[in-house]
Amino acid sequence: RLEVWRVLRALRFRRLVQVLGPHGVGKRTLVCLVANHLWQRNLFPDGIHYVHSKDLCQIYAQNTEVGTRGATAGDRLGSRFSGDTGSILQSFLDTSCIPALPGHKLLILDGCEELGKGECRQLFTNWLSRLLAENPELQLLLAATTHFPVSADHTREPLLGNVEDHAVEVRELPECDALRLLRWLCNSQARLRHIVEGQGPRITAFCGRLPWAMMLFSRWAVLRCADAENPPERLLYDVEAETARLEGSQPPLPMLSAVVAALPSELRETLLRLCAFSTSFCSDMAADLLGIAWGEADLRLTALRERQLLDVADSGPMAAMLALPRVVQATPSKTSYRVHPLIRQHRPSILGGGSVNPFSEVACAPHVDTTCLARS
Repeated sequence: RLEVWRVLRALRFRRLVQVLGPHGVGKRTLVCLVANHLWQRNLFPDGIHYVHSKDLCQIYAQNTEVGTRGATAGDRLGSRFSGDTGSILQSFLDTSCIPALPGHKLLILDGCEELGKGECRQLFTNWLSRLLAENPELQLLLAATTHFPVSADHTREPLLGNVEDHAVEVRELPECDALRLLRWLCNSQARLRHIVEGQGPRITAFCGRLPWAMMLFSRWAVLRCADAENPPERLLYDVEAETARLEGSQPPLPMLSAVVAALPSELRETLLRLCAFSTSFCSDMAADLLGIAWGEADLRLTALRERQLLDVADSGPMAAMLALPRVVQATPSKTSYRVHPLIRQHRPSILGGGSVNPFSEVACAPHVDTTCLARS
């Protein structure tokens, strides 16, 4: 509630507000709560729009020649993108036209650290400045892990010179709040309530007191309640075993590794292979990467989503307006997903001593099929 109040107060006086914090701390939940509060009170009569940076890159790469120029077949599929999407991302920021967004709108840009990596950082801050300068009634709410000092080269708004005053930092939960959240998440199962009452502080410590990690743990625990061979009482032993294997690692890595290790083999392989996508992806793209039928890919994606391991790519039509020139029409979109950034961040440690690296050339190369972009 305190962070929501701080963001709302900042939006009353500033055109640009940045919500900062590590992955899994709840930045997207916070900006969505703020958006819902503002929408219910009609404080932005011309619209509130949510866009994720990965969706921008996907739309740009699939609908423009610039997005695929100089890329290999694997690049266009998404299975060979580097962490910051390399030349595709730089091309988008360097050549994209600033759209006209008339009226009093709020634009929420999530995952902005993806657009501000390496050489693209200055391009991104300039793009933000141009977007604000050419749309004088527009307000921006950014969610990122790092702070972006907006350039003054293109701005006519004097308040933008002191960006530090607009940053709202989100931290991990205090232990008391973490325990309250964990009790609420596990309240549906009596066996879990007993475990939480006895081992709650240990569980929240394993999760790093990050809301997403506690949601992941609770979903894992609920599924284990139906498993007679692996009762939920053994969950902490599994996490402790991963802590010993990953000596010196910081939470929530051991817990995350234990959750992935407990997945059925086909889901575990699917998740780790999907980390190759640095943009959003749909079922068609996942099917071509994995070399399986579309229906099977859709079932696997749904199962991973139910376990909180995938995020739904929920950017609306505003993403196409920002990513594409006015003369280019975006292809109809299907339900898309993103691998949670904490899984991508800790991917090498999660792989551990596995016998097959799902990101090797041998594992990926046979499944590349560039026709998936046309179908998606």
